[in-house]
Amino acid sequence: MKITAEEATLYAALIAAAISLITLVFTLKASRSTDLRAARRATLSTSFSELGALLYELVALSVKMKQMKNGDKFDEVRKKAEATSEKIDELRRKTRYPLWGLDGGLRTIRWVPVYIAHMKHERDSERARKIIELSTKLRETIDLAICHAYFTGKPPSKFQKLAVWWHARCLRKYFDGGKPDSGVQT
Repeated sequence: MKITAEEATLYAALIAAAISLITLVFTLKASRSTDLRAARRATLSTSFSELGALLYELVALSVKMKQMKNGDKFDEVRKKAEATSEKIDELRRKTRYPLWGLDGGLRTIRWVPVYIAHMKHERDSERARKIIELSTKLRETIDLAICHAYFTGKPPSKFQKLAVWWHARCLRKYFDGGKPDSGVQT
């Protein structure tokens, strides 16, 4: 079977049209992905630096609470830590969608000053030191996930979400493990 010049032209035009359509689909997908990344980055850009600074400040104030010798100074630092915790909560709600999956970790880290306040009379204990250590690990893990989300424009990876969840769980579990019994006598 011999192809005529008209048929060859028709086949070439069909192939060119198919290639153009495929190129259009890929271009639209890439453009949409770029727009999503830009939107995520724009949402995070307003709170990126502040959130990182507040997370650091919260753990630092908790360390300071642990080191306070005077009860009045302890209460003063605790009030600062609680104000910082509230600011973190506001930013958590603002960045919930671009930082999807970190919500539990951000909620947990807000409790660190409360955990240390429970240790007010045992501030030099191994338990208080361990709470600070676990909260620092959680803060560092959250920081890495936030940086990844900001710099790539993508949401935190599954691994990062899992790491934040794990460190938050370890902190909560450690604190809960030292609670006094509920008063039930055996």
